[in-house]
Amino acid sequence: MCLFIYCIWLFNSSILINRINASIKLLLPNIHTLSHGIRAFKINRNQSVQNQQKSERSRSLEIKNQSVQNQQKLERSTTSETTTKEIMATVENLDMVADTIPSSTSISRSIRIDRLTEATNYHPWQIRMKMYLRRLHLWAYIDGSKDKPGKNDPETHAWQDKDFEAQSEIQYHVADSIMYLISNQVTAKEMWECLSEQYEKNDTIHAIALFRQLTTFHMQEGDDFETF
Repeated sequence: MCLFIYCIWLFNSSILINRINASIKLLLPNIHTLSHGIRAFKINRNQSVQNQQKSERSRSLEIKNQSVQNQQKLERSTTSETTTKEIMATVENLDMVADTIPSSTSISRSIRIDRLTEATNYHPWQIRMKMYLRRLHLWAYIDGSKDKPGKNDPETHAWQDKDFEAQSEIQYHVADSIMYLISNQVTAKEMWECLSEQYEKNDTIHAIALFRQLTTFHMQEGDDFETF
């Protein structure tokens, strides 16, 4: 009798073990999937923490750089008024240099003056253009020295020709991207004033930059204007 009961127990145990093994086989893929999901979650969490740390470091560096730039601007803005006066004196000297260039000197497109593209190159551009136009005897049509004659004045036609020539020189030395600023102006003087209003800045920072550029310019006797 005991042997019979033992056989029945073994048979039931075998069935139970087989069922357990079958259940384990069914659960194994789900366990692997869950394991991969947990691993991916940990990787994503670590990546998120790293990205947050990088963002914080980048923000901190940006704030530091901005602080340094503001400090530099503050230091430059404390320059004395004497520097501005020296700049104006240097500009006047450059005007005198332009006037003393012999009129027999040939001026052509071979003289290289970079085109005006934006506010950053306006100051050196307007200085070179002023000298260039003075040499061509066209500056008077811009600074108002030669006013437009009356409608019935016999000099009107000649004045218009010279003014048109000055307009052409300004347009030629202005980049296409900002041509719209002067497209509606009818005289060379209006073109020049329009550009001046758009780009002229009287702050000390621009004045200092201009002064540094002007102090590097030296024209020796016998130098060609084209070299400048």
